[in-house]
Amino acid sequence: MADSVANAAFYFGAVEALRRACRARRHGEPDAPDLGALFERVRALHKCLTFINALDRRVSTTRIAPVA
Repeated sequence: MADSVANAAFYFGAVEALRRACRARRHGEPDAPDLGALFERVRALHKCLTFINALDRRVSTTRIAPVA
C-alpha cells in the first residue's frame, strides 16, 4: 500500500512538472525548455514509469509462503 501511494505521488509530481514546462513553453517564457527537451522528458518519464510498473507487477505476483 505504501509503495502504491509513493508511486502515485511520483506520477503526479512528474506529470505536474511536465505540464508546467509545457505551459511555460506555450506562454513563451524565456527559461522554458524547447520542444526537443520536452520530448526527452516524456521519453525519460515513459522509461521510468515502465520500470516502476514492472516492479509493481513483479512484487504483486510474488507469493510469500505462510509461516507455520
